[in-house]
This record gives sequence, C-alpha cells and structure tokens, in this order.
Amino acid sequence: MSLITLTTDFGEAAPYGAVMKGVILSIHPDARLLDLTHRIRPQDANKDPFGVAKWQAQLATSYDVLEKRLAGRSWAAGDTFTLADCGAFPSLYYGNRAVPIGDDRPILTSYLNRLQTRPSIARVFKEAEPYLHMFPI
Repeated sequence: MSLITLTTDFGEAAPYGAVMKGVILSIHPDARLLDLTHRIRPQDANKDPFGVAKWQAQLATSYDVLEKRLAGRSWAAGDTFTLADCGAFPSLYYGNRAVPIGDDRPILTSYLNRLQTRPSIARVFKEAEPYLHMFPI
C-alpha cells in the first residue's frame, strides 16, 4: 500500500480535492491518501498561522509514518527503485525545505539522500535548478 500526502491551496470546501482523490484512486486503488491541508495560501503563510501550524504538524506526522515504513527497505516499494520513488522525491524535497525532516528521522533522511543522488533524479534536479528560486520557501 502506498501513502500519498495531499497539500493544496484548494480550500476545504472546494470539490477539487475530492476530484484529485478520485483520479489517484482510479490509477492506484490501494493507495492510502492523507490530507495534510487544503488551506495553503501561496506566499501568504503569515496571514494563516493556524493553517500553517496544522500543516507543519501533519507533515511531521507524515515524516514519522515514512520513517517507520522505510525501515528495512532501500526504496519505497522494497529493494528496487520504482516510480513510487520518483513520485516521492518532489514532496520530500519541498517538504524538507518547509519543515526539515531532522536528525531524529535517520531512515527518512537517508532515503531522501539516496533519492537525490540517484542519477535520473539528480539529472532532473540539475535541469530544474534555474527555476528553484521561484519556489517561495
């Protein structure tokens, strides 16, 4: 079972989150979906301290879940690098920039490091470097 975390700026009353979940589950029916928040306000975090604090706490909880899930595994689905790992990298990378994974999660930290040094991810990341300054964190 795969864990997919959802963090959007859709708003909690908007139907877009439900639509997105439907699409994800139609592709991967066994996925476990975890809503972190749908209240992110792009470049306006200081005006929503409750939403930010809630999101940070839920991200930390997701890190703890991943720390346990990755124990004894080299990659997300086991010993083989798969599409699940490719999909995990953006969320972990940007999540780590917003709320650092921390030294108390050595398995997850090591996993992120392995992802970053994987040739396919390292190449894509290098190509994205000119645009990273546009990310607000």
